[in-house]
Amino acid sequence: MKIIRVFLIIIFLNIFLSASEKIDYLYYANIGISNEAGILSKFKDRNVALNSWVTELAEFEKMKININIYYEKEKILKDYKNKKLDTIILDALTYYRNKDLLDPLTYKKWGVSLSKKKRSRYYLIADGEKKLKGFKDLKNKKLVLKSEDKNANVWLEKNSLTINKKSSKKLLEELKKEKNDRRVVFSVFFGKSDYGIITKRAWDVIVSFNPAIKKKVKIIDMSDEIFFDNLAMYSKTSDATSREFFLTKGANPQELKSKKALRLINLLKIDSIFIIEDESLKDLNKFFKEYFDLEKRYN
Repeated sequence: MKIIRVFLIIIFLNIFLSASEKIDYLYYANIGISNEAGILSKFKDRNVALNSWVTELAEFEKMKININIYYEKEKILKDYKNKKLDTIILDALTYYRNKDLLDPLTYKKWGVSLSKKKRSRYYLIADGEKKLKGFKDLKNKKLVLKSEDKNANVWLEKNSLTINKKSSKKLLEELKKEKNDRRVVFSVFFGKSDYGIITKRAWDVIVSFNPAIKKKVKIIDMSDEIFFDNLAMYSKTSDATSREFFLTKGANPQELKSKKALRLINLLKIDSIFIIEDESLKDLNKFFKEYFDLEKRYN
């Protein structure tokens, strides 16, 4: 559910057109989305379904939209560097591994909020009927997380390297991947997994519908509230008018002209698109620096 919400606000407020074509629209741009950014899994046929949504939604605000889905990190980074893309959406790990390349090319970083809290906290949950001790007790255990949640995987690895001096891959009996948060929780609830990793936001929603889960599944560790679902970048060479429209309208989606579009935004419970200032990345910068240092030391 979170994935489709994030994705729809992005495609609704991004505009695309080749500069060589005749422009009948007020705004345009080109977007690149990494398949690892965690916002595509709700679309069975990613290209067709995605562009269907884009075509319909774009008409509301005189936008011309072009979506480019990338399955190779090297390709999306190359196209952004070569000015073929105006804005890109990446997972945080890819951004930080390529920060020195991306930052000089980027005008602004931005994100999408589905609630008043723009950042996420992660929980390590465990089967409460077992005597489990958390990250120091991963050996021969089964752990489950959502398949496209790269932040969850990095948080797992950082804790394992810090506490056990080993990658979780060398300790766990199985690292399971599920397609949504509900499946993660129920894998632990029904004893199929010893541990699970999930955002606090997802946990709160799931247990609000089924409070009995808390009787069997326990929270035994939590991250700091520093993670963004995705990190998106707008290029310095993108069209300034389109860029400012996107960032302005995104910050105030209630100002959108189309009633149909506004109903969709309200249905998806989208709060806003927001600019990510460098200062707000201070804690995440520190987290990834420590993680990369641990990788070099123990892998």
